[in-house]
Amino acid sequence: MDLTIQYLLVGLIIGGVMGLTGAGGALVAIPLFMQLLGMELKVAAGLSLVAVVLASLLNLVPQWRSAQVRLAIVLVLASLVGSTASLPLKALLPEWGISSLLTAVALYALYALWFPRKAGPSQITASVKIHPAIGLGLILGVLTTLTGLGGGVLLMPLLVGVFALPARQAVATSLLVVALSSLYSFVLQMWRGALPAPGLNFVWLALGIVLSALGLTQLAQRLPPSVLDLLRKIIFSFVALYALTKIWRILR
Repeated sequence: MDLTIQYLLVGLIIGGVMGLTGAGGALVAIPLFMQLLGMELKVAAGLSLVAVVLASLLNLVPQWRSAQVRLAIVLVLASLVGSTASLPLKALLPEWGISSLLTAVALYALYALWFPRKAGPSQITASVKIHPAIGLGLILGVLTTLTGLGGGVLLMPLLVGVFALPARQAVATSLLVVALSSLYSFVLQMWRGALPAPGLNFVWLALGIVLSALGLTQLAQRLPPSVLDLLRKIIFSFVALYALTKIWRILR
């Protein structure tokens, strides 16, 4: 398959998954980068952040009004600290360690997505839960730098379960946080020489994400909320399990 078509295909898939679920962009990109483009895990994890940023921003535009901006700002600022502090650890972490982190986060996200915590009345106002937001942001920054995950796999179930956000608000807030924290982590790693600059083929990746995001925006608006929520759970579950299977198989 032509390299240009491969990047376009990856973009279509990533944009679709993130548009529907608010998560999963890196889980899709990492195994595809490794399998189709022959990248090592650490490089694939880092460059996947480019795809995650593009997909997050494009899917955020039509959902911007649903985002909880105050909560997102706290999460992003805390994630910047986590990303900066954890960068020296990435060079020391073996590939099986990165894969183990990916597995742990994905399995937790699957559990939290299907069995969310029931929020009490005090959990409805997300802006007052500053300490959980700071803690989650720090963890988000560490995982973003070490694994290449944008953080949506961790954010989505917690935004719904701990911060009691409705699904639409959780998706939009997740996209905003993921875009900003992933962009910072990628720029930081490239500036420190831990990652190569993305090539021109990432233009085709961006085109695929744009086409996918535009199409899924129309689809999401036509589906009832209950159907859309179930569809998000099913797609995210499939993506997480598929990605982990591919990553461990490629590393053997």
